[in-house]
Amino acid sequence: MDLITIIMNIFLSCVSKKLNYPAKAEDIYQSALFKKSLAYAKSLNPDHIYILSAKHKVLELDNIIEPYDETLNDMSVNEKKAWADEVIKQLKEKNINFDEQTIFLAGKNYTKYIEKYFTNYTNIYSQHSGIGYILQFLSNSVK
Repeated sequence: MDLITIIMNIFLSCVSKKLNYPAKAEDIYQSALFKKSLAYAKSLNPDHIYILSAKHKVLELDNIIEPYDETLNDMSVNEKKAWADEVIKQLKEKNINFDEQTIFLAGKNYTKYIEKYFTNYTNIYSQHSGIGYILQFLSNSVK
C-alpha cells in the first residue's frame, strides 16, 4: 500500500456483538475485531470510513442505529448479490470514486460481490488467515 496516497475509502464489516440500545454506528458494534479494525482505519486518516451492514447496507460512523440481529451468513447467494447491488447503489449516491485507494476490513461475505467495482483496493482480512492473525496485525499496526 502506498502510504503517500491521501484519498482513501475504508470499509469495515458489521459484527454480531452489539450494544442493546441505540447508538452511533461506530459505537454500537462491540467485538474486539471491530474495535481494532476501526482503530486501524482511523489511524490511516482516510477521507471516508464506512461500515458495511447486513441490515443497513452502508453506514457512516455517526449514523444512529438500533441494535439488530441480521447477518449475511444467513443469506442465500441471491440475497447476498441483491445486498451488494444495494451497497453499490448507496455508494454511487454518496459519489464514491471507485478508482480511489480503498481498504476493506471485512470478510468475504461482505466483499465478494462488491470488490469488483473497485479498481484500487486491498482487503486486509484476506491477506491474513484466521482471526488471530488479523487481530495481531491490527494490534501491531496501531500504536
